Amino acid sequence: SMGFGDEDREFADQLLRWADADGSGEIDKDEFNILMALTLKKPDQDEQEEDMRAFFRKFDEDGNGTLSMEELSQIFVKLGVSLSPQDLGNLMYECFRVKKTELGVDDFVRWVQHIESQMGEHK
Repeated sequence: SMGFGDEDREFADQLLRWADADGSGEIDKDEFNILMALTLKKPDQDEQEEDMRAFFRKFDEDGNGTLSMEELSQIFVKLGVSLSPQDLGNLMYECFRVKKTELGVDDFVRWVQHIESQMGEHK
């Protein structure tokens, strides 16, 4: 053991399960890049935005260019966060000040940045 406790192993396992979006039991290059984007802090704003756009494309399962409330809810489920549709709607309203039922890629990037700014620096 490299000094990792059960909690660290559990967190790593959860990250790997979550990153394995296609359920193959292996992490492919795209899944790895997304995992790295989410776990490594990058100073470059353009890179962060591109990572969020890649994340968006990965979860836009029907490929229609928007993430529905259902698709967004599934992202949070994979992250181990249970959010009701109402909670999700409230998070969107806090950012956009209008009711939204889906997000395009630009709105998604803006929304994630808003959530990160609300959370502050917890890294």
